[in-house]
Amino acid sequence: MTLAPEELRAIVAETSAAMEIMEFVHLAEIDPVYFEASYYVKPEAAGLKPYALLYEAMREAGFAAVAQFAMHRRDRIAILRPGSSGMMAHTMYFASEVRSDQEVRADVSLVTAKEIALAKTLVSALASTFEPAKYRDQYRERLEALIATKVGGQQTAVVKSPARMQPAADIIEALRKSLEAVKKPVTKAEETGKRRSLKKRDPASAARQSCSRAKPLLDCDK
Repeated sequence: MTLAPEELRAIVAETSAAMEIMEFVHLAEIDPVYFEASYYVKPEAAGLKPYALLYEAMREAGFAAVAQFAMHRRDRIAILRPGSSGMMAHTMYFASEVRSDQEVRADVSLVTAKEIALAKTLVSALASTFEPAKYRDQYRERLEALIATKVGGQQTAVVKSPARMQPAADIIEALRKSLEAVKKPVTKAEETGKRRSLKKRDPASAARQSCSRAKPLLDCDK
């Protein structure tokens, strides 16, 4: 069987800036495996009031919306949610695109109650509030440093990657060492070194790293 080009063109969705809200759900119910990309949602000038109304209603009710639309000549679904000051959209994978059957099942019968208790202690010791700015693109920083070195006419040296660590034979001992490392206080010399490192950072590089990766999805003013 052969499909003619005109037959294929007839079933392709036309790209549209309009979104149709299908239902409202709690964001916590959505497995992050379905998220694809994030965007800022911008309304038309005539839609500013409905935009603000939807944002505030969803923010106060604690719901996110499942929306359907077409982008790049393909039917898509997205999650609309209130952000810190406006609406955010997260495009989603369809259930047929997520290979949930390939998820590895953890065999919890292999661990003891003592090992679980120690691991939970380590988790609690490392518990913190999520702050995206704490995590940096270290490859980009190394690349910028390399470029700066080359521009300055300095010689560069290739550093061999360290050998991979072998799996710990004693999981209890490995967890205990990790816990001790977490509890180890920062010495005065280490604190001084951190301050010096912060002073040497390039302000321009730091500013570039703070750029958002989110892109406008619905720019209806254009």
